Amino acid sequence: MEQGITNIKQASGAPEKLILKGRNVTVSPLGVAELVAMESWISEAPLRRAMSIINSETGRLSVTEENRDKLVYEAVKEGAALNMKSEEGQAMLESLSGVRFVLWLSMVKTDKSLTQEDVFDLVDLDNLKTVSEALDRVSGLKEIASGE
Repeated sequence: MEQGITNIKQASGAPEKLILKGRNVTVSPLGVAELVAMESWISEAPLRRAMSIINSETGRLSVTEENRDKLVYEAVKEGAALNMKSEEGQAMLESLSGVRFVLWLSMVKTDKSLTQEDVFDLVDLDNLKTVSEALDRVSGLKEIASGE
């Protein structure tokens, strides 16, 4: 049988409890809903960037309606080509913002009050490896991303 996302046992491990900077958190397996959220986060990134430019003070003053529409169109078009297996999508997931988002998806399953900013505060260079390894163990994330 092919490995990766088809290997349900690998992608449905038991949650792991960790203490990060004195706060109890649970690293939970990523399910289909989280994978869909990751795909959306990746494909919507160009649109988020375009809207950030448009909504910035400089953008509000200098972006015409025609340019705004073109920026949005190009961003949506670019986003349609992005996914978790694309080179750009992989780079996004490996960025600090991507790591934060994936860790937050895992942790918010058991603590709905946890924000992405909380994850940035809780996870630092001293514990990032521990948290990432826990996520890999419970989710099989490396296998899903690489298609193994």
